[in-house]
Amino acid sequence: MPTQKSIPALWEEILDLNRRLGEKHLEQQFEPGASDIEIDVVERALGFPLPEDLRASFRTHSVVYTPWIGEIAPAFGLLPNIAEVIRDVNELLGPAPVLKLWPGTKTPVFGLGVIPLSSDDPLLGYDLDPGEGGTVGQIVELSLEFGDYKVLAPSLTAFLEQGIACLKRQL
Repeated sequence: MPTQKSIPALWEEILDLNRRLGEKHLEQQFEPGASDIEIDVVERALGFPLPEDLRASFRTHSVVYTPWIGEIAPAFGLLPNIAEVIRDVNELLGPAPVLKLWPGTKTPVFGLGVIPLSSDDPLLGYDLDPGEGGTVGQIVELSLEFGDYKVLAPSLTAFLEQGIACLKRQL
């Protein structure tokens, strides 16, 4: 059984594949990681500690551009406005949002059940409170335009592995 790669190793492979594909401006697309102090600020803003895989990801890169899905600006890319982003998303959704909920999801509450990983539509999130059949830590996408809420990957690791597979197909 193969050993699971660490989150930093997966990000390094993604960065290396981007180099091999001739991507330019990688220093803007893969910003340096956040410090533990910056992570603590985010945790205080959220009111709870971040899961370790998410902390590891944020320590590796604070903002990344993923060619397979677009920019991911995790909490650090959103600071100091993470509370504002959460409030805005929840206001857009309203108290009883009408969403097409895909398997493994339930009506999201950003900031409590879902940690935002982007601030543009479609919104990416790290799901702490999945629906039936979902898994804690799954990566979800909320399309405000189409009203869809779906699981993109069962975990952050799987999400990064999907990106690696996508980039390898482009070689």
